[in-house]
Amino acid sequence: MNGPQALALTLRGRIRGRVLDDDDALERYARDEGPFSVRPALAIVAADEDDVAATVRACADVGMPLTPRSGGTSLAGQSIGTGVVLDLGFLPARIEVRDDGATVRASASATVDDVNAALAPHGRRLGPDLTSAARARVGGIVGTNACGAGSLWDGRVSGALLDADVVLASGERITLGPGSPGPARGMFREPKSESHDENAMGYSASDNPATVLCGSEGTLAVLLAARLRTHPLPEGSAVGVLEFPSVRAALEEVPSVLDHRPYAIELLDRRSLGSAWPGDPAAILVVEVHGPDAAGTLRGIRLPGATMEPVRSPDSGSVAWRLRRSVLTERDFGPVRPVALIEDAVVPVERLPDLFDGVEELARRHGVDVLWYGHAAPGRLHPRPLLDLAREAHRRAAAAIAGGHADLVAALGGSPSGEHGLGLARSWLVPRFVPPDTVDAWRGLKRAFDPVGILSPGRVLPDEERFPARLLAPDVTSAP
Repeated sequence: MNGPQALALTLRGRIRGRVLDDDDALERYARDEGPFSVRPALAIVAADEDDVAATVRACADVGMPLTPRSGGTSLAGQSIGTGVVLDLGFLPARIEVRDDGATVRASASATVDDVNAALAPHGRRLGPDLTSAARARVGGIVGTNACGAGSLWDGRVSGALLDADVVLASGERITLGPGSPGPARGMFREPKSESHDENAMGYSASDNPATVLCGSEGTLAVLLAARLRTHPLPEGSAVGVLEFPSVRAALEEVPSVLDHRPYAIELLDRRSLGSAWPGDPAAILVVEVHGPDAAGTLRGIRLPGATMEPVRSPDSGSVAWRLRRSVLTERDFGPVRPVALIEDAVVPVERLPDLFDGVEELARRHGVDVLWYGHAAPGRLHPRPLLDLAREAHRRAAAAIAGGHADLVAALGGSPSGEHGLGLARSWLVPRFVPPDTVDAWRGLKRAFDPVGILSPGRVLPDEERFPARLLAPDVTSAP
């Protein structure tokens, strides 16, 4: 009996949840919403928190790698891995609103939408305004240190996390928070690129030991529940759409729109719009403004060369936002797919046109097109090359584009990760973008939390020296 078989037998005698080792299940758990495929040896569907602790303890006993997974919405390969994939998505989703909505405690399995539904009667919401909020879980948003369209106002999860219940690599359950001792305290501060503060690369420790979990991608502990600060719902809001003759023209005007202090500015190009928007603009900026006179502020945005689509009815803004949220799920791109390969870079907003030019040149060089959308306000766009990863030529192009894109982002003073984390897609870039002393501190932190090295190996602290093209799946599908 080999290691995975013996572990499966052990776990079937210890947990209430499911132990999956059939081919169909393992193929499902080999994928998340990113472009990679890594088949695990086992998939464990935890039924309760005791299952989580027992599974981690059993893996530690035999040195089996373990990757925690909640919603499977990762775009960078954080929720797939060799060894055991531990699915927390079926744990009871408990949500406890506290302090009249000022804080909320939610289990790792709770979706962002469900947490916001519980907070809404108190006039509050979670900070990250995510397009995947119906599927994204609390475990995932902590693990990637998520932010969203309104990050200039809402910040990241690291600014909201107060404390967290976790299972350590030993199987021990503890609470990390301001009053708890822990290896995270005081070791380092979050690294930033020299010219931009939207960097989301790696651990984000501070004086609160809990925040080390933000951006840790399951490498330090398995999250069971988190207590988070919330934000008030806006007094008023309005949404408008600016139409442009080119993507570059839209990006050139982002600084001018920012002068009006919008909550969010979302870019969509013609490929992402399809036939869902009237007319045929090459690009649009969806602008959301908050405040008691939001509509007046929106009317004041006038730009040369851009046409403002007026807010015709209360739901016209909803139409624009539905379009943004469905950009990848309701389009037929034929044999190619918009691949999450280089989709997470962040650069200073004044360099967005240069990012566009550079990516388009990279794509032309390799004979592929690019779909553009993303959060323009913080300089965080999501370009997606249209690739058929069943073709060897496109797999080679993917690796070359990933490398060239890293060169471009470095030249523009940005970071390759602004929102979706490192995972398999970007951990290999850590030595290039993060100072060596910070990487050494990260390694010390990893050893302190996970001395055997079983938790999500290869994430944040890379096993790879180059883009892992061999792990690209021949198709791009959604998670189970």
